[in-house]
Amino acid sequence: MKKTIILAVPYMYGLDQCIEKNLRFLGFEVINLCYDDRDSYYPNLGSRLKNLYHKHITKDGNYKKYLKYSRYLDDIQQKLASLNGKKADYALCIRANIYPKEIIATIREYSNVCVNYQWDGVGRFPDIIEYLDYFDQCWVFDPDDIQKYPQCCFKATTNFYFDFPVAEYAPTNKLYFLGGYELRREEQTKRFIQETERLNLPLDFHIYCKDDRAEKPSDITASAISTATASSVLKKTSAKCKVAVRLSILHNSNITAYHSVSLMRCVSIKN
Repeated sequence: MKKTIILAVPYMYGLDQCIEKNLRFLGFEVINLCYDDRDSYYPNLGSRLKNLYHKHITKDGNYKKYLKYSRYLDDIQQKLASLNGKKADYALCIRANIYPKEIIATIREYSNVCVNYQWDGVGRFPDIIEYLDYFDQCWVFDPDDIQKYPQCCFKATTNFYFDFPVAEYAPTNKLYFLGGYELRREEQTKRFIQETERLNLPLDFHIYCKDDRAEKPSDITASAISTATASSVLKKTSAKCKVAVRLSILHNSNITAYHSVSLMRCVSIKN
């Protein structure tokens, strides 16, 4: 009989579907509890006022999370009911602190073993510490967090990859980069591009971000990437506003300007 695992992970570009696919490839039955939580949700004026009370008076962010996921509670209960009164063998949470505590408590109740993986530094989202009682183990990406929070009994693990079969493609000599826009990482990103130029590496470069946070162009200039060709490719990744920039860096080419915008600019796509 197949083992069953409950999956609770962030809603990010279909990543949960890849994780689910790989778990099924490994022989698991999967109950996927990933939902779109990007937008705030207030079903009525009273809930908005109550959220303001918790935000400014009690300093409790759990209520806002609960409102976001209140739209999905019936679906969650329906999926868990498929266990027919039994418990899932495992529950895998990633960044469980995006969920309200009530849902993580329910996942704990419906699973024999419940673990969490925190792929961000604990200092970035310290409220995960409030969830630790729900887990048998909590794994962290940053090994320094083990020393920073010895009382939490974190365990370190690396990132992960997928090993389910994929279609084979002819190899290319390009270096592929895919990442999210972070203003604080702009200098490092520029250095990365400059280093690929120095090493004569063709680069297929993609940056994604949401809203208009990256509308201000960076100071990556033509002189910084003197042998690059930049072509901007815009991609919608949600019903709301998503952005992407693709930079194809090809050795011994001339700079192609995109409306005189510097190469690191992300252009918003509005519906």
